[in-house]
Amino acid sequence: MPTDLARLEVTIDASGQYAVNGQTLVTTDATALRAALQAATNGRSLPLTLRADGRTPHQAVVTVLEIAGSMGLKQLSIATIPTPVAAPSPPQPALSPDP
Repeated sequence: MPTDLARLEVTIDASGQYAVNGQTLVTTDATALRAALQAATNGRSLPLTLRADGRTPHQAVVTVLEIAGSMGLKQLSIATIPTPVAAPSPPQPALSPDP
């Protein structure tokens, strides 16, 4: 398999901020996302990988899917970004009744 194929990756963080191929977009609106995807594809139909934080707003994911569909991007992979596991809390001492 050739490794020099162009890639198209959209990452969405927990706040709904988009990044296209590692470049964070200044705004989170659909117009900016479409422009960034069009620039990255340069008229080609590239496979798209969508990476989303588990806390990403659903609408941000739907926006990417709608734009990708309207651009004719047909190969789509969806990946999640693992959320770091918080350390367990130390056990709390048992309260004893007042004497």
